[in-house]
Amino acid sequence: MQYMDDLRLQPLDPVVDLELYRIAYNWRSTPKRHTSAPQLPFEAFTEINPTHLTIGLFNGDLLAIYFLREWEPTKYEAHFTSKRGVPRETLLLGAKAILNLMLDNGATEVAALILPTNRPLRQFVTELGMTKESHVIFTCITETQGGSIEQRNKRPVFIKYVKRS
Repeated sequence: MQYMDDLRLQPLDPVVDLELYRIAYNWRSTPKRHTSAPQLPFEAFTEINPTHLTIGLFNGDLLAIYFLREWEPTKYEAHFTSKRGVPRETLLLGAKAILNLMLDNGATEVAALILPTNRPLRQFVTELGMTKESHVIFTCITETQGGSIEQRNKRPVFIKYVKRS
């Protein structure tokens, strides 16, 4: 656990902390302007996988969950979801602490794939010190598997932002 004034970071486990995952999943029920409605099934949201690391940000209550997935040894892809109304500065504090912990403890790269229309998130990761590296195109998850991105051509383009150790 790491403490930042009255904020605390804590690793989460999808079995032990299932209720916290349920709370965070419900935050996603109201779509934001730059994304479509969430379609990721709860089972995928709480998947137990040794390559996944989930960290909660607390001030007594759960404020955000940061997800890191190791896609290659020492290389991670990052995502997060937060409670509505949490100040941006609070989310940045948590994200910066996690990013520094990862890069100081063996991660060589942390990346975020972001839709070009998601300007707020692109600005957020830039404030974390991540830099735009490339564009990534891939086929969305099928409707039977779920997915939360609707694109006319079903091959969305993401901008890859990276920070390296």
